Amino acid sequence: MVFIVGIVMLVKRGWRLALFHVLPPAIAFSVWYASLGRSDVGPGHPTQLRPLPEALHFALVLVEGTFEAITRTHGVGAVLIALFLVGLYLVVRRAGPERRREAVVPCAMLVGAVFFAVETGSGRAYLLE
Repeated sequence: MVFIVGIVMLVKRGWRLALFHVLPPAIAFSVWYASLGRSDVGPGHPTQLRPLPEALHFALVLVEGTFEAITRTHGVGAVLIALFLVGLYLVVRRAGPERRREAVVPCAMLVGAVFFAVETGSGRAYLLE
C-alpha cells in the first residue's frame, strides 16, 4: 500500500508529498529489518526466494484464480484477464486528460496488485510444486 500511495502522490501532488507519505514507513521498515528482520529465515528470507519466472507463474495463477473465483467458472481466468486489460486500454485511451488524472488511483492500485502478486510469488512459488 505504501507503494501505491507513493505512485498516487507522485502523480497528483509531486515528489515532496510522495516522500512525505513514503519515507516514514520506509524508515520504520528499515529499523525493523536492521534490528529483527534479518534473523527471520522463513519463506521471505533471501535464501528462500524463488527465481523471477517462478514468481511470475505464481502471480499468473493467483490472478487467474481470483477471476475464476469471482465468476465461479473454472478455466476462464485467462480470458477474463485479457478482456479486462483490453477494456482498461480502451477506457484510458478514449478518456480526456481530466479523466486520466482521475484514473491514477485505480491504475496505481492495479500496478500495486500486480507488484503484490509477483512479490508474493517470489516467496511462495514453491507451493505450486
